[in-house]
Amino acid sequence: MLKDCTTRIFFAPSGKLVAEWQRAGDRLQMAVFERPGDLAEKRFEVAPLESWTVSNGKQVCQSLFDLLPFVAGNILVPAFADALTPAFRKAFQCVLERDGAIDDFWMIRGEPGVFAVVAQRRGAVWRVCGLTGESRTLTVRFEDMWLRMPAELRALSYTVEIFRDPNAKEQGSCIEESFADQAPDVRIALDLSANGGFLLTFQPE
Repeated sequence: MLKDCTTRIFFAPSGKLVAEWQRAGDRLQMAVFERPGDLAEKRFEVAPLESWTVSNGKQVCQSLFDLLPFVAGNILVPAFADALTPAFRKAFQCVLERDGAIDDFWMIRGEPGVFAVVAQRRGAVWRVCGLTGESRTLTVRFEDMWLRMPAELRALSYTVEIFRDPNAKEQGSCIEESFADQAPDVRIALDLSANGGFLLTFQPE
């Protein structure tokens, strides 16, 4: 998917994340990272894709480490298998939006092929996407993003919009919620189903 380039990402015995890449005619290059979030978010252009199909959350969570940290610009939205929940699909579509309007792209944490939490900032608005292959609980602490953004853009109160999987007691294929007057130190814990996800939007008030 990368133009004239091969990449490989793996964990070394030390626990560090190692990335190797080589473009046609160039020498092999290598970088070592302490954690996935240290991967550079823009390296190469993406070759045009005619089609792309994803069948499960594990496949997507692997591609987030193999592909997205190395490319610039938007990536074709794939065709989704039925196993992927509406919240997963919406979150992943958000992750794929890599246009020039995005001021910050941060892979907060995750494990290749297991789960990922990714954040994007457009001006003073943050969107946080969570994706998983198996059911699990993921927690987002907004203060981490609040401290990361320029001080002049920080607000003291936010409206948090949530698009998520329903829990066992809820009906419907997805749940949409909105909570006003949230402080920057708000923490949100969400239970994700298998092949599930969430999309959080933090709007300053």
